[in-house]
Amino acid sequence: MIYTAIITIILGIIAIFCFVLTYQFKRGEWTYLIAGYNDLRPHQKEKVDINAICKSASHAAFWSGIYIIVLIVALQILLNDYFPEFPVARILGIIIPTIVYGAYIIYAAIDNNKYYKNI
Repeated sequence: MIYTAIITIILGIIAIFCFVLTYQFKRGEWTYLIAGYNDLRPHQKEKVDINAICKSASHAAFWSGIYIIVLIVALQILLNDYFPEFPVARILGIIIPTIVYGAYIIYAAIDNNKYYKNI
């Protein structure tokens, strides 16, 4: 199953990049990668709380990395035909984490809007 290995490697690299982003955002670095903040003019950047924005972006990057690792495990179970007697559980192993992750991202996007209101 060479395709399974390729998918796993690509997703693993993306997960590692998410954890690197987590670390860099926690340190207050790489802020130019934060959507919305990088488009602000210098006088607008002075008005926002960059520490709160970096903390929020760090959390989002961390949970993205965790989601990708969960997805790797779920795809391995699905593609390698583990637990063939539970086909619904195998599919739900991908659907449920995706719904939870999607809800978190939507909540975080709505919650993070407060950091840009006083511009």
